[in-house]
Amino acid sequence: MHVALLCGQHDLRERREALRALVVGMVSEGTRVSVAVPTGTAWEDVPGGGLGGTALEFATPTFGIGGRWMGSWLYGKVGSGRHWVRLAEQIEASGEVPGVIAASDAETWLAAVAVGRLLDVPVLLFCHDRFDARLAPRLFTTLNPTRCLMVAGSEPIAQGLRDATQNLVVVEHVPAGVHVTDRTPRHREPDDPLCVVISTDGPLDESYLACLEGLAAHCRERPSALAILEGPNPDSHATYKQLRRLGLTGQCSFAPRGREARGVDGLLLEADAVVHPQALGRHRPMTLEAMARGLPVAAADDPALDTLIDGHTAWVIDEAQPYDELAEAWHGVLTRLTEGPEEARELGRRAQQWVREEHLFSDELERVLGLCRRLSAEPVKFPG
Repeated sequence: MHVALLCGQHDLRERREALRALVVGMVSEGTRVSVAVPTGTAWEDVPGGGLGGTALEFATPTFGIGGRWMGSWLYGKVGSGRHWVRLAEQIEASGEVPGVIAASDAETWLAAVAVGRLLDVPVLLFCHDRFDARLAPRLFTTLNPTRCLMVAGSEPIAQGLRDATQNLVVVEHVPAGVHVTDRTPRHREPDDPLCVVISTDGPLDESYLACLEGLAAHCRERPSALAILEGPNPDSHATYKQLRRLGLTGQCSFAPRGREARGVDGLLLEADAVVHPQALGRHRPMTLEAMARGLPVAAADDPALDTLIDGHTAWVIDEAQPYDELAEAWHGVLTRLTEGPEEARELGRRAQQWVREEHLFSDELERVLGLCRRLSAEPVKFPG
């Protein structure tokens, strides 16, 4: 089987390791994968680029200020036919015409649908963000619903897609998977300093600021506490000003994402816990990676995610509180993590076991390959 995987700039930045694992897994199962990436992408950033497979480039529209989709193909003004014709020609020239065109996220949906139509190939569209569901109806001018399948990373996102498409497109829920290790978090006592990774790529809104206020209150009680602010913060200058105002510049450091950054593994090796201060409505690989390592997770309640089960996989904070109460709630969670290390370890163990039962990468890979074979009408391979 041959799959052409189209990866957008956002996915290459935010989910590069997950994409790499998917490509490596598919190739190891005997699937040929051609990866198409935006023009100018470094070879090191191409998922599976070192496997000797085919790497193609395509021109992508610039998603303007204010968000990924402002001024984009959402309004039908960019992504003219010549881009997709050129990409279809590259895929054809690479050899065997693929049995499936896959789009890693909504940024490449239109390209996948257009190229699939040009090559008369079914398409597989991945969705990891509940806000992307509103884009799905705009595909129907070029989409053949009978030759398309959408894959959602959580059941709430899947239901959002079904509602947005009025059930005209088959939507499958395939839980995102990770590799579970036997590595255990470092053992800490109540008097040991706490190091948390605060992971978000949202703006500096009230939710994020309330978390920083709670962190400041915690650091006044325990000056040795440390925090790593992970993610491409769009308001980094404003965030730094708030850290200065709160007296946190000595306790906080920034950890940007990118090829030069330490990566998820490096951050989680240093952390005692992971904090998600905002409900962003999308799957974040950091969450499952932390759970898979037995690290406790504290997060703002996010209706789009089914990975945050309060008291079982994470300690969940209700964002719909007055600002002062929300800041106090974050202060309470950080204190709980510090003063109750055994309780935190038990939360991490429960989450790790839950991930082992529900979110293994091998299960995700098997489901994705099964959907690709279903779309391409390739016979299912049986062992032996």
